[in-house]
Amino acid sequence: MRRILLQILLLLAPLHVASAMEAASPLQRTQEAIGAYLSNLTENATLAERHQGYAVRVFNDTVYPIIDGDMMARRAMGQSYDRASERQKQAFTSAFRAYLSQMWVNLFYSVEAGEIRWQPVEYTDQNTRAVLTAKLGSLWFGTRIRFKLYWSESWRVYDVDIDRKSIVRGTRADFNESLEGHSLARALAAYIKDAPALPLVTLGATDWSPYVASNLPGNGLAASIVTQAFAAVGYRVDYRFQPLRKLNDLAIAGEVDGFVTAWEDQEDDSIILTDPYLANWLVFIKRKDDPFALDGNGKPQERVTPAHYRLGVYRDVNYGPSLDAYLKDFKQHERDYCSQLFRDVASKSLDLAIVDQWVADIELAGKDNVASYLTKVVPPVEMRTVHVSLQKTADNYAEHLAEAFNAGLNIIRKNGTYASTLAKHQYPDE
Repeated sequence: MRRILLQILLLLAPLHVASAMEAASPLQRTQEAIGAYLSNLTENATLAERHQGYAVRVFNDTVYPIIDGDMMARRAMGQSYDRASERQKQAFTSAFRAYLSQMWVNLFYSVEAGEIRWQPVEYTDQNTRAVLTAKLGSLWFGTRIRFKLYWSESWRVYDVDIDRKSIVRGTRADFNESLEGHSLARALAAYIKDAPALPLVTLGATDWSPYVASNLPGNGLAASIVTQAFAAVGYRVDYRFQPLRKLNDLAIAGEVDGFVTAWEDQEDDSIILTDPYLANWLVFIKRKDDPFALDGNGKPQERVTPAHYRLGVYRDVNYGPSLDAYLKDFKQHERDYCSQLFRDVASKSLDLAIVDQWVADIELAGKDNVASYLTKVVPPVEMRTVHVSLQKTADNYAEHLAEAFNAGLNIIRKNGTYASTLAKHQYPDE
């Protein structure tokens, strides 16, 4: 039986080697990745120049897929890898990737594809391993890079030598040195602390489910879009969930850069609004047996007297001057939560509530008793666009962030990320 298995393995081995040779060569695969990286930076030179994280984002999209980052990190961590917890391994790998990304950006800064001179591929181990050498810059004084690759369904990089210095061995030596006299946890904490980090945008947020909420995946649809738009140009986003009044104080103190959601008519001299990233329709909710109705222009019909109606609105929400003017004749009553608005209309504590149409559709599709008593009033009262608001500062950083967000939003609209995010959150078609 063993002899039969051995014969089968011997027969399959050439097939494995053949598949490695028939696939895209190490040279082709590496050249395509680096070419895509350099081409993107050339086409988007202004973004790369003005936003330091953009080149890192492009590296992660174009070059990192041909790198076996897990293998490189495992080898770089050395013997410590086997005694590290899964969380420590993940933390080291993430930090290693950050170091690798920044090293790459620095190495290829101002390099053009035509300035890279490639040498023939050197194959070993029955053509399942390869070494690819490239020279950047001057023929005599440029940087020499050796990519070491292995074959496993495709060619993957497992180490890189820069002027004969291995990234893996260099990292392992530095990490082992940091371990001398210290615990693994302490050495790892120091390694992670010093890792390069993308610039951070801090945005204030109040619960506005399903658009924004701390208990939703991605913090809700709006936050997901904002996070992805900033990420597309190399920024991280952190959300601070607080009541609106508290967030206003934080914005004035400079502890947040702005707010994740704002309507177009809320712009003033202290803030800048980004390009719109969502549309928001507002509708009235009423009891099914209530005669309240709107005309074709979205105004209360002549037989309706707004002053006779108790209207539920969100507490501490700035609806903006146009809607404030529209609603001024109603008797307004504030509520803290959406569920309170629907419940109080159903129980006749309120006559109407003004809510987002998507929220209304979700609530009225429910099977509880409250939903069975209520209906939407058509047409919608108003359609408004949703933006990120950014607090102006003396150094014009708000303008800088607005530029970044607008560019990122354009990127995710073009690459399909925006549409897939709407679908994931089951947002109605625009």
